[in-house]
Amino acid sequence: MVGLEPLDPKVQANGFATASIGPRAVGQHNHFAVIDMDYKWPWMPALSFDLAATSYGRSEANLTNSVAVPTAQSYDLGSRYSFKIGAVPASLRSFILNAGNSYRWNVSDSAGFIATPRRGFGLYLTVDLQ
Repeated sequence: MVGLEPLDPKVQANGFATASIGPRAVGQHNHFAVIDMDYKWPWMPALSFDLAATSYGRSEANLTNSVAVPTAQSYDLGSRYSFKIGAVPASLRSFILNAGNSYRWNVSDSAGFIATPRRGFGLYLTVDLQ
């Protein structure tokens, strides 16, 4: 899957604005792009690997647009192994979120800053109990 969302959010101030307001909306990325790939080995269809690459565009961090959060990328890796426990279908999934351990700030709804999560690991078992 591939997706690109180019954004151009603009702000218009009415005559009641008491402060200088820049032309761009605060906290809105100028683009968001994602590529998701999933691959199953032909000789071992129970095993699959996946990759997600995400790009977050620049976002303005204050009303005057004099401070901005730069563009950043993030990569997630994962694998899944499908099998049966007796006659019950199951899968074991492992993943690494933010594999490159990229660090950036995001602008919150209240115009504050929130740090992005650091690299994370996970492992879970799913069992279909019909």
